[in-house]
Amino acid sequence: MKRSIHTSASGRTLSLLIVALSFLLVLPVQAQRSTPTPTRTTSTTTRVTPEQRATEMKRRRASAGDVAEAIQREFRLKPDQVAEVLQKVGYRGNETTTALTRKLRVPPETAFAYASKAGYRTSDIVSGLKESGQDTRQITATLYRSQVNVRETAQALLNNLRVRDRQLLGYLIDGGYATTDVIDVMFDLEVAVNVIADGLYGISYSANQTAAELHNQGVQVNEAAAALQSAGYDVIAVSNALQSEYGVAAFPLVVALRGAGYSVVGIAQGLKAVGYSAEVAAQAFYAAGYTAQQAAEALLAAYDLSAQLLAELLKLAGYAIDAIIEALQSLYNLTTAQIVNILRLIGYTYIEIGQAMQDLGLQLDEIGDAFIDAGLNNPNEFAETLFQMGVDLMDAAAEMERLSMDMIAIGQALTQEYGVAVAPLAAAIFAAGFTGQQAGLVLKGAGAGAFILADAMSKAGYGYVAIGIALNAAGHSLYVAGQNLKTVGYTVLQTADALEEAFGDPVGTIADALKQAGYSRDQITEALKVQFNRTVSQTAEILDDLGYSPTSIANALVNVYNASATSVANVLFNLGTSFNQVVSALVSAFNWTTAQATQFLVGLGFN
Repeated sequence: MKRSIHTSASGRTLSLLIVALSFLLVLPVQAQRSTPTPTRTTSTTTRVTPEQRATEMKRRRASAGDVAEAIQREFRLKPDQVAEVLQKVGYRGNETTTALTRKLRVPPETAFAYASKAGYRTSDIVSGLKESGQDTRQITATLYRSQVNVRETAQALLNNLRVRDRQLLGYLIDGGYATTDVIDVMFDLEVAVNVIADGLYGISYSANQTAAELHNQGVQVNEAAAALQSAGYDVIAVSNALQSEYGVAAFPLVVALRGAGYSVVGIAQGLKAVGYSAEVAAQAFYAAGYTAQQAAEALLAAYDLSAQLLAELLKLAGYAIDAIIEALQSLYNLTTAQIVNILRLIGYTYIEIGQAMQDLGLQLDEIGDAFIDAGLNNPNEFAETLFQMGVDLMDAAAEMERLSMDMIAIGQALTQEYGVAVAPLAAAIFAAGFTGQQAGLVLKGAGAGAFILADAMSKAGYGYVAIGIALNAAGHSLYVAGQNLKTVGYTVLQTADALEEAFGDPVGTIADALKQAGYSRDQITEALKVQFNRTVSQTAEILDDLGYSPTSIANALVNVYNASATSVANVLFNLGTSFNQVVSALVSAFNWTTAQATQFLVGLGFN
């Protein structure tokens, strides 16, 4: 009995354990089944709204696309309703737009409309369109078709799509917006003028069209030129555009084009293209500060000018003569003489030309040759030109001599044009290396008489021979030369040498000239002995021819030759001197008595 009771109790315990275990196993399943589904509610709970479902899913970090799919399916919502729900629960505009286009397959324009209706900003919607795979051009077109104003679209492209200023204009116009409206907006957004011009160039606007748009916006001509150049328009197109749209004259056009960075040659071509003459162009270049070289290169390239016409235009424009010369030298294969001729033809004087060439470093001989070749052959005009050029007297004389000008004419010209007396002229020609003969002619041309000539040459440094030659060249006689050489202070030997070299007359004639010049008998005798190497008898003959008495001859021979009494006696007798005259000569020459002299002669066989 006890045993059965124990068994019954144990069975009940086991049964209870099995029931409890079964309950524990079944409980999770029932709990799972009792959890409400996302799309259904029991009759005993409140219905869930789309906003609540979206909020619940957003809390679980579901994407906007997943939420959009879920609430559309669960609540059978239209896409615009989905957009409003997503906006209400806090999804961003780009997320909602992407959800509409990618998950719900809504076309971009429609998606934009729905997102806009839901209250999203255009900029956020644009980001969504980009994320959904649309490129910038497609997005711009979408915004245009969606009637978004150009300003809002521009800001969206700049801020959300990171479009560069330089690309903006093209996108907006390609998207359908009116060019004028686009340009207005770009100026309002303070986009750089060159960027706007670049954009217009990119859509094949002509330079005139672009310039007109810039002008309408109040852009000044210099800034417009720079913008057009930066955009890539060539200088001729820009020149035409600025002249047409801004009505600028040549000078401001040059300034604008130069500021824009166009080359001076290009600017000249532009000026020609709009109808300006080479003369007007040259004046504009000068006013704009271009050098003569720059202006000349440009004018030659654009207008194909002759050297003379180019030089004339540069002169009329105001360029200095030295700058014109440099331009001609560099651009044309001209000789210096040809340049001189051109400058003369356009009104420059030789003086102006010479001074300019000197300033440019040309040597005097090159200038002189050019002047001669150009026709400056008159010595007085030549000398005047050199004087006005600042050439000193010596160099002027040397240059005129180098050019083989007439010596007398040189003397006349230098005296007149330099205003100098004979002495400084002599010094100048001596320093210049003039020979005695040249000096004589020059000083004759200067009006110097024999003494002034000889004295001036002596003081200038010429030797007595050169002076003698000068006197001969100047037309003075042997006798005049001898007199003036003595007057200047030359010894008999120097004078004799000078006269022999200069005139080449017979010794007797020269001796006579020495006598006429005032040299003494013994001085003449010395000259005959030393200068002319004459013997005692030869000297005696010459002295006799000069009219000296036997006694004077005897004294001269003794004094100069130290001749013996025998030699003197023989010489005198050979001259046809009488016995008594010879006696008298010996008495005088040797300080003898008459008896001594007579006895000496008798001893020699004379009686």
